[in-house]
Amino acid sequence: MKNCSLELRGLKWRIVFLGKTMASKGSGYSFVRFSVAASCWAAAVALIGCASTALLGVGTSGSAGLTAVAAPPSGVRATRVPTVVTPVPRRAERLQRREASPWPSEPRRAPRFTGPIVRAYPARPRQEAASGSAEKRFLKQQWPGLDGYTVLQPNVAYGFRPTTVGLRWLRDRGFVTVLDLSPEPDPAEGPMCRQLGLQYRNEAITPESVADEQLQQRLVDLLSHPRYRPLYVHDEDGKRFAAVWLIYRVRHGQVDEAVVRQELAAMGLKAEGPLWQAALRAVQSN
Repeated sequence: MKNCSLELRGLKWRIVFLGKTMASKGSGYSFVRFSVAASCWAAAVALIGCASTALLGVGTSGSAGLTAVAAPPSGVRATRVPTVVTPVPRRAERLQRREASPWPSEPRRAPRFTGPIVRAYPARPRQEAASGSAEKRFLKQQWPGLDGYTVLQPNVAYGFRPTTVGLRWLRDRGFVTVLDLSPEPDPAEGPMCRQLGLQYRNEAITPESVADEQLQQRLVDLLSHPRYRPLYVHDEDGKRFAAVWLIYRVRHGQVDEAVVRQELAAMGLKAEGPLWQAALRAVQSN
């Protein structure tokens, strides 16, 4: 306590000396007042520190019955053990719920394709008539149950007679109409197409029938009208389709016979035989 009183007495004289010094130098009264207040606050803190030291000293001796808190030994650093909370990730929660679910997880099925088939080339009949060029590429593809599948125009394809697997493939790809050019169609093809939701049309192509004006108009409508597209045309060997393609390109596309021959050659078909000659005479007469 004696030491504390000495410290307070010295602090008092320091405050008085600081006030006189600031006044002699002409400093403002507010600054002197702030300095005095700060010194008084420091003196109060020192007084509290002295009192607490005195009380702790008495407590350790046992006269006042107070117990001081023991400090850790030198060289030992007190550490605080934090409480660790491990969050459960969301993916783990989903996996746990999936494993606990009584329903088995099934693989996702691919959505049904309802868009148009791959576009081989844009149809520009007027430019073809002006230039007379037939340099085009017909896209040939291989699909199950569809031999000779070839894309002719946007949403129009040609091939040989499809199997049941091929008809299902056409249905899944969004096809609307199946055109059969055979004079002796398969009796099971029509019912199967109707069962799958496809329109089935049969136009018997023979050397005698291609001269019919109404048949030619029906063929042009089937190959050009949007309500029948996507359209799949098929026959046995490509000869009937060659005659139909000649009628369609000359009447609807306004192209020459030479251009049609080049297009059929690009498809891998031959422009020859009785059917070709009959179709050629029919378009020339009209």
